[in-house]
Amino acid sequence: MAGAIDAGGVDARQKATAVRVEDLEAELERIRADLAEAEEVLRRRVIGMER
Repeated sequence: MAGAIDAGGVDARQKATAVRVEDLEAELERIRADLAEAEEVLRRRVIGMER
């Protein structure tokens, strides 16, 4: 019976880990989008300085 409890605990931890991974992947996508936006702003500033 203890094995079933342990397996359930492992399953719950795996699910929690999967949710955390999904959260981190979503955060990474937001950071990448923010970086792309910042790079575009910088590019436009450099172009403006060259004119």
